[in-house]
Amino acid sequence: MKQSTWQRIILLLILACEGWGGVTGGILLVLAPNGRYMKIPVEIMHGFFPDFLIPGLILTGMGLLTTAAFIAVFLKNRFDWLLAGFAMYGFIIWFAAEIAIVREIVWLQVIWGVPVLVGALMVLPMVPHAHKKVHQTHALLSC
Repeated sequence: MKQSTWQRIILLLILACEGWGGVTGGILLVLAPNGRYMKIPVEIMHGFFPDFLIPGLILTGMGLLTTAAFIAVFLKNRFDWLLAGFAMYGFIIWFAAEIAIVREIVWLQVIWGVPVLVGALMVLPMVPHAHKKVHQTHALLSC
């Protein structure tokens, strides 16, 4: 199965938005670990983190990874599928952890999270398949 042009365009748009959002949001959290730039109270984390420094660093890293994935997909790099997969599935883990820590789902998580789920689906056709190995395995199993 090969990724179609429309799937690639959707993935690029999602990678661009999520990368920008991750870097921007992460830097704002690192610059103001008390949450004042984002207007988010630290209490929302229910004591899991003392402030937003660590989440901000993680979010910045996720944003940089997603930006690298955007560049790789745009340039049709050999490992574009791997970077895009790490970025999209990493953000799924990010949102799952965020929801678990915050203990609720807020509208921003939906706005940023739903595209990540769509992006994760757009990555699947990019994953290279070892057709020869699959056929060999079926032949061996048949024997």
